[in-house]
Amino acid sequence: MSRVCLVFLLAGFVWHPGCHYPVRENVDAVICELALQPRDLQPIEHAAATTSSPDGTLSTCQLSTLSSSTTIDPVSWKNRANAPDATPPKLNIPEALHPGGPVPPIRIPTPNDKNREQREAAITKLYPPLSGLGEDPTDPPGSEGKPLSLSDLQHLALTNSPDLKQATARVEEAKGLAIQAGLMPNPILGFEADTIGTTGGAGYVGGFLEQTIKTANKLQLSRAAAVLQVKLAELELVRLQAELATKVRTGYYSVLVAQESIRLNRALVRFFTEVYNQQVEMVRKGGFAAPYEPMFLRAIATEARAALIQARNRKVAAWKQLAASMGLPGLPPTEVVGRLDVAIPAYQYNEVLARVLTTHTNVRSALVEIHQAQLELELARRTPIPDVNVRVMLQKDRTAPPFQNSPSVSVGVPLPVWDHNQGNIVSAEAALVRVTENLHKARQDLTSRLAEAFERYENNRVILGYYRDQILPDLVRVYRGVYDRYQQDPGGRGESPPSFTDVIVAQQNLAQAVSSYITTLGNLWQAVIDVADILQTFDLFGVHTPTDAVAEIPDLEKLLALPCVHPCSPLPHAHQKVIDRTWPQAERGATALPPPTSALPPPKKVEPENQPKPDRSPSKTSSTVPILLPPLE
Repeated sequence: MSRVCLVFLLAGFVWHPGCHYPVRENVDAVICELALQPRDLQPIEHAAATTSSPDGTLSTCQLSTLSSSTTIDPVSWKNRANAPDATPPKLNIPEALHPGGPVPPIRIPTPNDKNREQREAAITKLYPPLSGLGEDPTDPPGSEGKPLSLSDLQHLALTNSPDLKQATARVEEAKGLAIQAGLMPNPILGFEADTIGTTGGAGYVGGFLEQTIKTANKLQLSRAAAVLQVKLAELELVRLQAELATKVRTGYYSVLVAQESIRLNRALVRFFTEVYNQQVEMVRKGGFAAPYEPMFLRAIATEARAALIQARNRKVAAWKQLAASMGLPGLPPTEVVGRLDVAIPAYQYNEVLARVLTTHTNVRSALVEIHQAQLELELARRTPIPDVNVRVMLQKDRTAPPFQNSPSVSVGVPLPVWDHNQGNIVSAEAALVRVTENLHKARQDLTSRLAEAFERYENNRVILGYYRDQILPDLVRVYRGVYDRYQQDPGGRGESPPSFTDVIVAQQNLAQAVSSYITTLGNLWQAVIDVADILQTFDLFGVHTPTDAVAEIPDLEKLLALPCVHPCSPLPHAHQKVIDRTWPQAERGATALPPPTSALPPPKKVEPENQPKPDRSPSKTSSTVPILLPPLE
């Protein structure tokens, strides 16, 4: 019994180390450590700003001032000349254009004392009041009674993302494989009996110990290649962190854009409804508006209501997408804090590209893969070198007295006669050529992605300034002027007064401009997010700058040459030219927005002597570009 216990104790000692590796604890510890790091801390004035005014009016564009400027004075309305007596041709509207059924013509009794009630009843039936807007959905605050900031959402994503936990587990998995790759083969302990029964006895009885000794540093090469696989897994974890941050930022700003769209469309609905009601009053008083005019305005007001419904549903969908990206698909809508009309991060194209081409995980992974392929090729070349098998045996001679112990030793090596590992060597050489091109491929892909994102960044940055400073203010004034003149001004000499069509066109242009403003604002933030995604920065606003983001910007002309060669190309060395560092300003005159200053630390350079040094005081240098909209006159 004691021997059995000893065997189990020995087995437990041998197998015990493989049963208690704290892999799960290590994965959770890494996730918790990542979640403690601050991400996307917003400026104080940004986080403290409210998303809408208490009464729900459009404070940024002050469209509510339009309705107050269109008060009606019935006495001052212009007289309309009666059209000459003529019988117009009958117009047949195809049934496909009124799918709701036959549309009766407009019939309103002529105003007089006898049919006043019939006229009022007809007007009420033709122009019913528009339905109420209903309440916009309000979201409760977060668990601590505060709205969630972008940094709070990033924290939730880091602690709940399944992708991040899987990537962390893959790092631990690679570490385990790296440990295993460098271990010596286990020795073989066995029992052996020879010449049994030759002389009627047990023969030679004993045990042996056999060990394979790896030569030519093959274990060290194998472990080095596996350690680089750990590095690749760690870079993949960094890439997924950046990808997760981008998803959260996209969802967050989608929610903010939807909130802004609700606020703007609600203000437009109120404004258009008021104009519709005023036009109905003009018809009711008789002779001041054609009976079809309120219907046109009602159609526009109803379209604005449809846009409001779409904006409400867009917010619901945006929140659900945001919650799903954080790994919390069942999280109910929660109030978020932040504004869209705040300073945006400012980027310089050449600085961003220099950073991307040296620090992006795709570039760093390509370099690691090249080194790993080189190690695996060397390992394949050394594999044919024979390993040494050593065997030590001790036997008891049971064939004849005096039954002495007989030790023996054998040493053997395989002869590389047929198998020189030539197939694996060819495969490893081809793999090295393949991964060598990955660095070239990564740089060209990143350059292309940045060019596309920076194009949208520059376009929307300038266009948004146009809407802020020119388009919206001008269209507000145009609409106000057209409507006031339509009501009051009969037209001067050589001029024709504005028609109802002019009012409609001005109103539609204003609504379209507000919609385009919202779209441009959302597109600008999406471009900012995409540039930050290519930069793989965890600090969108520059409040908390990671250590690795303050390094000196690399010299683009001194980047390491690509290891790949293209001898058949008409320009065999052109791929070694890393970038074209120029990106000319889209607007060379007075810019609609201030020209961007660097969101990255400037490169060090030597100032020439006897030259005045530029003033780099904080008051004149900023890492953000403001996009606040001023009040309209």
